[in-house]
Amino acid sequence: MQTVIQQIHQANLKAVLLSRINLFFIIFNCVAMLIFIVTWSVSIAKEGGGVLARYAACIISFILLAVATFLSAMVHRKQPQLLLYYAHEAISILALILTAISMGTNDVVVDLCNTKRALSNTQCGSHTAEL
Repeated sequence: MQTVIQQIHQANLKAVLLSRINLFFIIFNCVAMLIFIVTWSVSIAKEGGGVLARYAACIISFILLAVATFLSAMVHRKQPQLLLYYAHEAISILALILTAISMGTNDVVVDLCNTKRALSNTQCGSHTAEL
């Protein structure tokens, strides 16, 4: 009986630890989204106020990241909900994939601007910090 109580206690300690780690990452994710909004708005302001096509994946990724943060908060409050946990994981993975695509697209633009092979309508001025 004592070993069963110890195992339950250890499982509860792990659950509390994971819950606190999840809460830390929710806060970290919110700060990262705030930084993302500021840098994104500065970049759009430098390019003349228009939202370019290469930012489409970035916008969708931001929306998915916001949904993932909301779902993460819901998972934190209602931990036994397995369906909610799976939805959180799926949205987080989609957000990571779209972030990687948008960062890769941005890397191509920076490379074109760096090697002076950019088209005339490419706004290389907003990528001076990345060069």
